Amino acid sequence: MTRMKSFSDEMAKYGEAFAFKTKDGDTSNNKAPRSGQVFECRKEEDVAELIEILHPQTSMQFPKREGIIDWIQEIFTSNRGFELGTFNASLLATCMKKQCSKWEDISMGFMSNVIVMVHEFITSALKAVCTDPNIRETLINRLSDELIKRYQKSIANTQFILEVECSDMPMTHNHYFNDNLQKRRACP
Repeated sequence: MTRMKSFSDEMAKYGEAFAFKTKDGDTSNNKAPRSGQVFECRKEEDVAELIEILHPQTSMQFPKREGIIDWIQEIFTSNRGFELGTFNASLLATCMKKQCSKWEDISMGFMSNVIVMVHEFITSALKAVCTDPNIRETLINRLSDELIKRYQKSIANTQFILEVECSDMPMTHNHYFNDNLQKRRACP
């Protein structure tokens, strides 16, 4: 539970490429250190038998606190429609792809941490209930293949969710956003 809360906080603080500014001029990400500093996606040390399936440690830049307006303006300018007052429908998708570019490393780092924590718990539990090292080793070997399959499935599920969320056209059920987008499209 603690690691899930940490993941949620990291995604909220560090998951965007650019921090948005609020009406009072403060960035939406005012808790994050200044641009140029980094954070580590992984918190747990690798377990030797799982190295091949774990996501490597990645140092990620904190969100940029400056330049979001220039970046959006550049994307808008390069994606203008042919008629006055129109814009390319992929504009939002282009912005979203950049803004969510860190999600994969943060999410896969989280999944790798969870896998390590689960694996260490299982190993510790076996040590606690099975004092005979030969029997314990046999049990670990018997469980190992199935555990690795499950770990790989959790990684594959995470990759699937990321692919759905980060590719193609973003979709929202937020009527306020959709209403405002339609109003902007209707304005000449």
